[in-house]
Formats: sequence, structure tokens, C-alpha cells
Amino acid sequence: MNIMFNIMFMETITMVDLRQKSEQIVRQLKKGQSLNLSYRGKKIALILPIKTEPVSSDDPIFHLSDSSMTPMSNEDIDKAIYGDAR
Repeated sequence: MNIMFNIMFMETITMVDLRQKSEQIVRQLKKGQSLNLSYRGKKIALILPIKTEPVSSDDPIFHLSDSSMTPMSNEDIDKAIYGDAR
């Protein structure tokens, strides 16, 4: 779906809403809803939820933060991130 279509029909909240209903707004964001923020009648910001997905342990980047591993060279890190196509 076109992102401009999504933005146009997204719920708009005001700065007053943000101050007075912040807990409700956070619940909407946790459910995946995006919101437009308006100030004095003009849209000024787009509030998007952060989509987190579990990382698979077979993902090569998953192991980059493992302190028990032998430190990787820059070349090894590049291969883990970009693959051998570079």
C-alpha cells in the first residue's frame, strides 16, 4: 500500500491530546498504530511504532555481541553483515 495513502488516513492527535492522553497514545503505538501529530492545526510530525522482531540465533549478526567469542576482524564483520558478495 502506498505510504502517502497511509499517512493521509492516519489518526491525527493534537499536542493537547499528547499531554492529556499519553498513556492511551502509548497503548495505540504498542498495537502498531501510527499517528500524525498536529500543532495549531498543522501536521508537524509522524509518530511511528518501533517494530521489533526476535532475532534468530543462526543470524550471523546475532553473535557479534557475544563477548565469549574471539574478536572478529573488520573483514569478518563485513562478511557477516554484507555476505560474500562484496
